[in-house]
Amino acid sequence: MKHCYAAATSEVPKDRRIFGLNGEFEDDLRMIRECGFDGVDLVVQNPGLLDVRCIERLIERLDLVVPAICTGEIAALEGLELSDSDESIRNATVSRFFDFIDFASCFGACVNIGRSRGCIPPGGTREETDMRFLKSIEELVPYAEKKKVVIALEPVTRVMMNYLNTLADCMPLIKAINSPSFGYMLDTQHVFLDEGDPEKLFREYGKGACHIHLADSNRGPVGSGSIDFKKMIKWITESGYDGSLSHECLAENEDAECMK
Repeated sequence: MKHCYAAATSEVPKDRRIFGLNGEFEDDLRMIRECGFDGVDLVVQNPGLLDVRCIERLIERLDLVVPAICTGEIAALEGLELSDSDESIRNATVSRFFDFIDFASCFGACVNIGRSRGCIPPGGTREETDMRFLKSIEELVPYAEKKKVVIALEPVTRVMMNYLNTLADCMPLIKAINSPSFGYMLDTQHVFLDEGDPEKLFREYGKGACHIHLADSNRGPVGSGSIDFKKMIKWITESGYDGSLSHECLAENEDAECMK
């Protein structure tokens, strides 16, 4: 099982407070390796602005893996959402996701859908939002299949958004698409806050997850909140999950110490 840490690529604004490192990209990757991690989740805003070959060489030189591409910054910085009620915004988001899929295919990574799925708008319904979201996913999945990339839908706590908060919310959509290139990932904070029985969820669904993020109940580093990680990691391991565990957390400018 690989142990990883999240870091932003160079086009993400340096004044952004993200769930992970957001300094000089090469320095961040070196620190991740020096602290003993196996890999990095790449927090990406616009792959088209990146020198992919340069990143590939750096990743290879540092002997790191890239299990996931995180896409939430497109929602935070550009308002791009896969379920937006404005068709032009949905189309722009789908276009960006084609770029994410191309980028992910270079590293054997999955493409995460967290905040970039969007919310149920005021006056809107879950059913309408589902229809718009599924329409976007239906455009992306054939290309993801061709590129051998998995799009990983992440249940996100209701503290952050009002749509697809639990795995039970997500599974009907995943089943409706019915593709090996559209699955789910899990996040320990979201599971702890919104799933009624975290042990049951991880034991039953941990093995099938494309990827797992680690963050404590306060979105801080492991050990800074209320989650019993000895138990949670035990449940994940005993489920048969053998993918990567990536820290995606707020370290409050103490990243190096938290990583160590």
